[in-house]
Amino acid sequence: MEFYSKDLRASYEQTGHTVIQGKRADACWNKVELTDPSTCRLGRTAASPTAIYWGDSHAYHLAPFIDQLGKEFGLSIHDVTLSMCPPIEQGPARAGNPAFQTHSEECLRHNEAVFSYLLAHPEIVQVIMAAVWQGYVGVQVPRHPIPMVLARRYVLPGHPCQAACSGEARGAA
Repeated sequence: MEFYSKDLRASYEQTGHTVIQGKRADACWNKVELTDPSTCRLGRTAASPTAIYWGDSHAYHLAPFIDQLGKEFGLSIHDVTLSMCPPIEQGPARAGNPAFQTHSEECLRHNEAVFSYLLAHPEIVQVIMAAVWQGYVGVQVPRHPIPMVLARRYVLPGHPCQAACSGEARGAA
């Protein structure tokens, strides 16, 4: 007689593997360039993406949850997560730490590429963002560090940025 259930034993066997290991991780995780939407998809993988998952390595650790969420809600989600790169416009600068300068520049390029992709693909109607937000407090970012998508495309009614954002952002849906 087995003391532990079959599911628990299977879960235990898998503990030596993480979401940042394996074939999918090699193709999809921590890429400065945009990942391939046909390969780096979560949720309903047979459909074309209608959502994007954008964030840092903490976001990537939630990939199995986002995958299940996508399956339950019928979403096909393009994964564009990049370590130490939250979806914050013009940040994080990591000023004063030369070891992070190259990564900071890569993060800025990555975020601009993701944002350009969103603007060029109106079929992407949901943006899911995740990051260890408190880890970026105190780094040099704009006065009101808000997620990039809110700053430029989806300014919600009543959001503090609404009065300060450009006319393009205020009228966007």
